[in-house]
Amino acid sequence: MAARAKPTKSAVPIFRRMLASHDLSLMAARSHGEPAGQIAAREMEVIRIKGALQRAEELSDDLATAIEEAL
Repeated sequence: MAARAKPTKSAVPIFRRMLASHDLSLMAARSHGEPAGQIAAREMEVIRIKGALQRAEELSDDLATAIEEAL
């Protein structure tokens, strides 16, 4: 199982780059006819990244600072 990314404000740009990269990979997989199981795994990863990005974006600055200082 992959390590879970920490939803912190400073991670927002990283999550955005990851999402863009995974979206491109998913589109390529679909266009190349990858097996359904592999496409489903890619879709799940995109959903996971979107969730982490949303959580990071929703953090207030005060809470984000407290979380990052605790890490």
